[in-house]
This record gives sequence, structure tokens and C-alpha cells, in this order.
Amino acid sequence: MERILITLDRHDIAYVRFIFEGYDGLGIISTVDRTLAQAIVAYPAGNLTAVQGLLRALQNEGVIKEVHAA
Repeated sequence: MERILITLDRHDIAYVRFIFEGYDGLGIISTVDRTLAQAIVAYPAGNLTAVQGLLRALQNEGVIKEVHAA
């Protein structure tokens, strides 16, 4: 499993988790720090392109503030 660290508004953590759960097997969201609103996206290496696309869409929507390599 590969991992990406994301920072978002803490009120959006559940929304992002819900979106990822809607794509069966795409990835799993785990909260790292609820106060800083940081979460890890863990995903199979074969899903990298789809995960990056979804993260970009969520950034464009304003839900995800930052994306970092974990």
C-alpha cells in the first residue's frame, strides 16, 4: 500500500472518507491528527492515477488544502 498525507478542513474529513468509500477498493482514509485535520490516504500502487485524479478534483473543489508524500 502506498500513502499520501492530506490536509483539509476537519469538518470535511468524513466527506472525503465517504467519497473514497464510494469507490470500492480505491483507497482508505485514516485520520492522523484531528486537530490539524490531517489524514492518510492508503491505496494500492495500481490505483495511483485514479487517486491523484480524485485528490485533484477535491482540491479544485476546495475540500483538500494540501497534498504531501507520506
